[in-house]
Formats: sequence, C-alpha cells, structure tokens
Amino acid sequence: MSFVRRAFVALLTLAAASCGAAAPAHAMPGPDFFGLNAQPMVKLGFIPPERWGPYLDAMAQGGIRVARVDAAWAFAEPSAPAADGTRTYRWDRPDVPRASLDLLARELAARGIRMLPVLATPPGWAAGSGTRLAPDFYDDFAAFAGAFAARYGSRGAFWAENPGLPVVPPSDYEIWTEANSANMWTGRSDPAAYMAALPGIATAVKAADPSGRVLASVGWQGFEGFVRDIYARGAKGVIDGIGFHPYAPHAPAILELTVRLRRLLVALGDPGLPIELTETGQPVAPTGPGGTRAGSGLVSDAARAATQSLTGDALARSDCNVGTFQVYTLVASESRLEPGAEGYMGVLRLADATPNATGAALFAAAQRWRARPRSGLVLCADGATPPGSLLGLGLTLEHPKPTCATGVVTYEGNPIEAAKLVLRTADGREVKFEVDAFGKGEVCIPDGPPIWSFDVRAEVDDVAASPTYRCPVLEGPCVVVAQATDVTPDPPGAGCRWQLTPKVLGARGARAKVRAALSCSPKASRVPFSISVRGKTLRRVTVPQGTMRTFALPRRLGRTDRVSVSHPANPETGVPALTATARTTGGATGDGAEGCEWKVETRVVRRAGKRSQVRIRVACIPPGARTLTFTASVRRKGASRASRVRAVTLDTGREQTFSLRARLRRGDRVELLHEADTRRGTPRIFTRATVSLAATRRTG
Repeated sequence: MSFVRRAFVALLTLAAASCGAAAPAHAMPGPDFFGLNAQPMVKLGFIPPERWGPYLDAMAQGGIRVARVDAAWAFAEPSAPAADGTRTYRWDRPDVPRASLDLLARELAARGIRMLPVLATPPGWAAGSGTRLAPDFYDDFAAFAGAFAARYGSRGAFWAENPGLPVVPPSDYEIWTEANSANMWTGRSDPAAYMAALPGIATAVKAADPSGRVLASVGWQGFEGFVRDIYARGAKGVIDGIGFHPYAPHAPAILELTVRLRRLLVALGDPGLPIELTETGQPVAPTGPGGTRAGSGLVSDAARAATQSLTGDALARSDCNVGTFQVYTLVASESRLEPGAEGYMGVLRLADATPNATGAALFAAAQRWRARPRSGLVLCADGATPPGSLLGLGLTLEHPKPTCATGVVTYEGNPIEAAKLVLRTADGREVKFEVDAFGKGEVCIPDGPPIWSFDVRAEVDDVAASPTYRCPVLEGPCVVVAQATDVTPDPPGAGCRWQLTPKVLGARGARAKVRAALSCSPKASRVPFSISVRGKTLRRVTVPQGTMRTFALPRRLGRTDRVSVSHPANPETGVPALTATARTTGGATGDGAEGCEWKVETRVVRRAGKRSQVRIRVACIPPGARTLTFTASVRRKGASRASRVRAVTLDTGREQTFSLRARLRRGDRVELLHEADTRRGTPRIFTRATVSLAATRRTG
C-alpha cells in the first residue's frame, strides 16, 4: 500500500459519473458489514505477535468481527517446489512468528474475528521485477491459493486441528490487491496478465472451499477502464465480487465512486455482482487541529471519524449491493515507518490500543448496524431517498448578519466535511456551500428582492439531512421548522409580492393629488370569511387581500348587536385563524406561516333599513414594514429625467391620497420609488402613473 498512489481523488472525478441506471434488488448486508484492515500490524513488525492481543481484543469488543489481512504466499512457501513437483507449505512459523499464518488464524479466531485474506506477495523464487508475479509461476500461485483455502476455508484442516477455536473461515478471498495499480500486479495496469492468472486461481480456491467467494481487487485509479477490460476478457462468471478500494477525500466522493462502479457493472450486464469495499480510509494530522480540506492536507481525527462512519452507514443502507466496508487500518506505526502518511491511518492508538475518534465512531456504527440493520437510501438506482430514510446530521446555526447564517455540520457528534449548507428562499433562490473539514460554512441570501426570512439545512444528497431552520432577516434567532426526516417545508412566503398601484386624481392648480394602493400579497391573495351575528352565520364572503370591501347583511342590526368576522386557520395558504368583532369598529391580528402579521378589521357602515352593511379589510402586514417611504418624482412629457418632488410614506394594506407640490399636464408621469431595504426585508418597488386628460380636467 502506498499513500502516494492513493492521493485523494480530486473533486473533478465526480463529474465523470456514468449516466443513471436502475440497480438490481439486493440482499441487506450481514451483521459483519464493518471491518478493519490489519496488515501493518502483522507484516511491518512494529507490534510483535505476542502483543497483538490487546488490539484484536479492542476490535472484537467494539463489534467489528472481520479483519482483512495479507495471506502472503512468501510466508507459506518460502522455498520453491522440489524437482519432482513436491510442495512444502509452512503454515506455522515459530521461527518467524509474524510470518506464521496459523498463528494469525488462531489469534483472530479466538476472538471470533473472521479473516478476509488477500492472496498476494510471491516469494523471491517466483517474483518478477518489483512486486509483479512472473507469468511462469501463475500455476504455482494458483496451487498456493488452493492450498490456503484447503487449510483455512470452510472445510479446512486448520479447524479440525484446533477444535477449541470458534470456526470462522473466510467467506471471501481477494486476489492480489489493486490489480489495476501501476505498482501492483505487473508493475503496470495489465488486465490481460490479471485475467491470464485469475481463472486458475479462482478454480483452485473454489475446489478447496466451495462456499468461498473470489474477489477481483480493484483500486480507484482508472478502475472503469480496467473493469471493462477484464469483463471483455471473461471476468463474468469467474469472479464472485469486486474488492473495491474507493480512496477519496470525503464521504460524498467515496459514495460517488461506488455508485460509478455499480452503474458500470449494470452496463456490463452483471448488475447483481456484489461490491465489497475491502479498503478505504485516510490519514490524519499527527498534531494540531488539522487542515481545512482533506483534498489539500491531513485533517483531524474527528473529521475522519465523521467521513468514515457516515460512508459506512450510508453504504450499508443503500441500494448499491455493497457487502462490506473495511477501513484501513486497525493500528499504524504513528511514524514514518510506513510510506507517505500511512503511519497515521490507524483507528486504535499505538500506545494502549484504545480507540481514537475514528475507532470510536466505527465501533459505534458497527454496533448500530448489528442492533438495527435497515435499508432505504437510494444511491445507485434512479430516484430520490425518501425523507424518512435519510441519516441524521447535526446542525448548529448562528445568525450573525441579517441575510446570512453560519453553521457547523456534524455526524454523530463529529464535524463532517463536504456536507452542504443549503439556503432556500420563498421566491426560489437557492445557495449551497460545501462545509470544510471542521464542518463550518456560511450561506447568504443571493442578489434579488430582499425577503422576510429564509430556510437553512445541511444535506448530503440522498444520504443525510439536518433539521431545517427558519431564520428571520430582521433580528431574532433561527428556529427549527422541520426535523431531518420530515419533508422539507416550503420556504415562507414572507418575501411576498409587493404591489403599488398609483393613480393621478387631479392635476389642476399648483398641486396635484395622487392615490396609491400599497399591499404585500403572499399566496393567499383572497381570504374567505364567515360573518355572524349572535352566533348565527349570516353570510360567507371573500375579501381580496389588501383591500376594503363592503358587504350587505340580510337583516337589520340592533344597537347592541356585534358583528363577528372569522377565518379558520389554513396551513396551505399560511393564513392563521382570524376573528374580528365590532359594533362600529373592530380588529384582530394573528401570526401566519407566511412571515407576515395578518390583520383583519371590520366596521359597521350602516344599521338603518332592512339591511345592514359591514366593511371588512384584510391585509398581511409584514413586521417592520407597515409603512414604506417612497420618493415621488415627476417626469415631464418628453423629458429624459425625472425631478424629485417629495418623499411620501404609505401604509401597507390600504389606499391613500397625497398631494404633490407640482402642476401637472397631460402626458406627464408621476413616478414612485422605494429603494430596497435589506434590514426591513422590502424589495425595490418602482411604479409610474401617466396624467390623463380626465385627471387634468379635475379640480385640483
């Protein structure tokens, strides 16, 4: 394993994803879905075999019962076969304990840990240059693979020789490691060489262990071309799964690589082939807080904990037919003994075998899965994950500026990188920001009309979501309006459709009169009411929002009668329950989901005669903007510019008349302008009225 060749996948790799395809039905993974790689502890020697126990104990106690280990051919057959073809396998190596496959099998089985062997590493007598296996020795390697399966497989001699041990034979055999890597199988990516050796190896393994599955080993680099090539050379039917190593900087990128492999297998006509994630992980900063992005440096252990646990939880619950999730590595040297930064990839502390943040997160994930396995995440098929199946993200939100929110996103208490903070507004604007390795990010309302409030939540597409917060543009805290598993509510209609309709009433004399109706119209442009007297409903009416309407009642009112006007709460339009009672005047207000304060007023206009008249006004009065100030200007007919005349303040929800200190003529235009006010949440409002012939004939 080399960290250099596992430089994290740049985000641009995500753009190369294959087109969508339906994924096949799949079985839910078994209880041993989570696993750990243990190769460095065994083959590098920084922990002697007599001290393996505490690390394996911690692993088993944490609920992880599968260990991926090297089954090195060099350990078992250090000497070439005799001239007559006789082979001597040395399964137990008391002279070199860390090369003893029997010792390793005993230590694992004693703790109920199943081995996932990587059949690789030829002895010196069979090796070509570097780590390659010379073609002349393909048959010898197949013989070793068969002998290993006969020793440790489901019918293995090892279990008969050790009757006191729990019988936990391998279920999978991974052939080599990252066969497509330039520094593995043949010193270069060579699917032809791999497929020349693989059928014989698979035949030997299955002859010795019929229940065992043979996995092709594929790393992330250039995997699509390699997989296409081995399928063109007959891999279908030879392999029982792919041991995939999707090294990438964060959870969404790891998931995307896995989705790409599944869709590739669908396209190749092998949609049901299991994918086994037999190796993935990342190094962490040995000291300090770590970097801000995994793609550009080593991040904190807490950030890695969230990345790996969320990825594992998501794949276990997904429709991608992933059977295992193996993290590299159980314990590392915490030094430069290993290449690159691999010495800082362990999930147990070298000093005392206790779990670090990543180890604790993986142990918790393994225990959650054992206690409650469940499916529901739609990643590889077309469609979206139902809200009720999403994993839960934590979101701590602050509102330091009226139009912005800053947040920290976590998964199971650890900061999760590359989750998206998503801001949505009522008028369809949306902003997304990928949080950094500390889970931090900020989103602000983009350019456009200011609004009263906005919604923010954290998401990992089709995987996880946080509760949804609603934040006011004016002062006030952000509050939760939906839980993570709820359907995201529509953003509030607080930024309602502002309307201003002016009309020039009179234009003679030194002054002119202008009438303007100003209203803020959210979804409920017309509001129904019931009119009652003494508890009896006399009439049902509809009042256009922002207007005053007069209605006749089919009876005369007495001096002491009171008229009640009521509207039941309507969650679809956001209008709350409103009731106003009046003899001569009356009113009521209520807060609605639209972010406005709804107000209804009644007035008894006339009580004489057989009928009575009631006047009703209903309006959505946005908080902080019950009045708006406009600049009134006059543009003379044919002029290129307007001249400011005065400032005028208009009330929302009613018609008003005001005077201009200007003599108007036919064809002149009166312009009214309100500049956007971000703090109050009002947009720029501009309108004009042309002086008509009728207006000039009126008395000013």
